[in-house]
Amino acid sequence: MNTRWQMMFGGILVAAVILAVIVLVSVSLNGTGIERQSPSPSIDPAASASPTPTPTPTPTPTPTPSIESINIYYGSSAMNDDVTFNLADGNTVTLTVQVWPVPEGGMESIAGDLQWSVSDPDIATLSTEGNSCTITFTGVNGSFDLSVSCYGRTDTCVVRTRGGTDA
Repeated sequence: MNTRWQMMFGGILVAAVILAVIVLVSVSLNGTGIERQSPSPSIDPAASASPTPTPTPTPTPTPTPSIESINIYYGSSAMNDDVTFNLADGNTVTLTVQVWPVPEGGMESIAGDLQWSVSDPDIATLSTEGNSCTITFTGVNGSFDLSVSCYGRTDTCVVRTRGGTDA
C-alpha cells in the first residue's frame, strides 16, 4: 500500500511540474507577467565629451631665393659702371636684369621683387615690367644713377645723356 501512495504522490508531482512549465511558457509568449528591464547603456565619459578639433597645420613659408649677383643688361651685354647715351627728348632705352643663380621658376618668379630707381627724374623716368625697365629721357643733358635691387643685392651704373638741352 505504501507503493500506491508513492505512485500517486509521484503522479501529482509530475502533473505539477508539467503545469508549471505550461504556465511559464504561456506567460513568456504573451509578454505578460514578469516585467523585464533592458539593461541601460553605459555612458563612456570620454565618448560624451565634445571632440577636440585638429589644429590646422601652419603652412611652410616659401623660402626667399638666394642670389649672389645682379646685373643690368642693355641688349645682350652687361652695362658698365658708366655709360653714355646720345638721346633726344622722349627717346627710350629698354634694359633688363639678370641674377645669378637664376631662381627656381626663372626670372619671372622674382619680377615683383625687383626694385628699379633713377636718382634724377628730371633727366629720365622709368617704367618697369617683369625683369625689364624702360627709361624715357626728358631731353635734358646730365647724368643719373640707375639702380636695381633684389634680395639684398644691387647693381648701379651712372648713365650720362647727350643730345638734349643743357640743364
